[in-house]
Amino acid sequence: MNYFVVLTVAAGLLPATVWAQTARPTYSDTVMVAGKVMTYVEQMPVFPGGQVALYQTLGQTISYPTEALQKRLEGRVFVSFVVSPAGIVEDIKVSKGLHPLLDAEAVRAVSKLPAWQPGRQNGRFVPVAYTLPIGFRLPPNVEQILAERTQADSTSTR
Repeated sequence: MNYFVVLTVAAGLLPATVWAQTARPTYSDTVMVAGKVMTYVEQMPVFPGGQVALYQTLGQTISYPTEALQKRLEGRVFVSFVVSPAGIVEDIKVSKGLHPLLDAEAVRAVSKLPAWQPGRQNGRFVPVAYTLPIGFRLPPNVEQILAERTQADSTSTR
């Protein structure tokens, strides 16, 4: 049986939860103009359906890695990416990692995001840098989940 990590939007309804929120763009001295990646624009990129839809999509996409559950790993992974002028999520990388298992899962989930409404500056679509903190929290029934995954793995190898 495959368990998916779910985003906590209201009050954690399922055993495994992930919380994610979009952070304000990272401000730096290296804001590029004229077709280059920008960190803040007049109209920031918007995920289709807004923040709630972003949380739901990540919740349906992220699966807490079994080995991370076994090692009792939890915390936040910060993933940076660029929303291109076409709205495509690209140049995905971990800007602040937690553990390679959770880092890889966060990057994988972000890579599966659909196209966004791109950002605009002076009426033109521009590439915009975005940072998304993705939290991994161990579910209270971690032992039960591990037992079920072990049983499912042994059944599938027969």
